[in-house]
Amino acid sequence: MIRAALLGPPTAGKSTLSYAVASALGLIQISIGELLRRQSATRLTPGALERDEEVIALARRALEGGGDGFLLDGFPRTFGQLAFLERYPAAADCRFVLLDLPRDNVRDRFLRRANCARCRRADYGGPGRRGCAACGGPLTPRPDATEQALARKIEEFEQHELPIIEWLDAAGRLERLAVRGDTAIEAQRLALMLSPRGKHVAP
Repeated sequence: MIRAALLGPPTAGKSTLSYAVASALGLIQISIGELLRRQSATRLTPGALERDEEVIALARRALEGGGDGFLLDGFPRTFGQLAFLERYPAAADCRFVLLDLPRDNVRDRFLRRANCARCRRADYGGPGRRGCAACGGPLTPRPDATEQALARKIEEFEQHELPIIEWLDAAGRLERLAVRGDTAIEAQRLALMLSPRGKHVAP
């Protein structure tokens, strides 16, 4: 059974790749960011779901429907969330894959961010790109694709997710997939890495 969580810096492609690979392998894709956006839209205070216990509650409900396997996007982002994932039976033997994107590429992709009008996932456009990498839908540039927003995202990543990545790496539990922008090839490599006969570490 395939159970994995994708980690990485902003714009590494966690949502896009998890969507593509989950579809190809028949897994449940669990995007915590998307669940947060949906639920916060029904509340008077959109930021209220940032508390750890409420994010964990969302993850628990989603994991209960994980069926024959899942790909997690946007979780864990704190050590409390990692501790939950480690002890929750439906997430037993979860693998952790770092989408390894160089810092210069993070900046370039962030400033080209767009949203897909069809599947609502983030995309990074680029020369010659006219549609979403995940579903081919039309892309709309994001108004928050700015240097200021990027600085905030990097700070959040370095404060919260990077320590988890470093801890998993030190424990020998982190797998890596180099990402450089070719979504189709990277999705194939990730699917191979996660499949029972695939390699545990992609070249």
